[in-house]
Amino acid sequence: LSGDSAVPYKDVYTSQWYYSEISAGVAANYAGGYSDNTFRPNSPITREEAAVMLAKVLPASKEKSSLKKYRDYTKISSSALTSFEKVAAKEYMGAYADGLIHPKDPLTRAQTAKILCEVLDNETIENKEVIIEDNNAKYTDKIFTGDVLIDSALGEGKESVAQLIARA
Repeated sequence: LSGDSAVPYKDVYTSQWYYSEISAGVAANYAGGYSDNTFRPNSPITREEAAVMLAKVLPASKEKSSLKKYRDYTKISSSALTSFEKVAAKEYMGAYADGLIHPKDPLTRAQTAKILCEVLDNETIENKEVIIEDNNAKYTDKIFTGDVLIDSALGEGKESVAQLIARA
């Protein structure tokens, strides 16, 4: 992702090596901070926080995994539950050997690498600018990393971007 946005968090400074990555994540709306106006860039990310970020990037899905099969599913924050269901349904995140999901545990580097490799292997990623020129074309089941533009030839007021993308 190449977009950038002002980073509004009091603990992220432009001089830090990760500033541009956080800026791109904020611009793409998959990364966000905490209610106390911090980002906590030096704190480990939890599995449920990673699930929320990943769910924002993944295409919409009708599949959901019932997390009730995990004895510790009640430890998942209510704000992360739907995201965790989406990520678990795609099998990007699941239980440990003990059968628990461990939502509050830090996501390890190995787990991160595994998840990212599986996303790259299993998702269709559009790495270029997409111009919507045809009202009948389908724009579902893809991750868009570039701009999505609507050609002016389609006219005005016919459908919103969300309607075009959601139409299957």
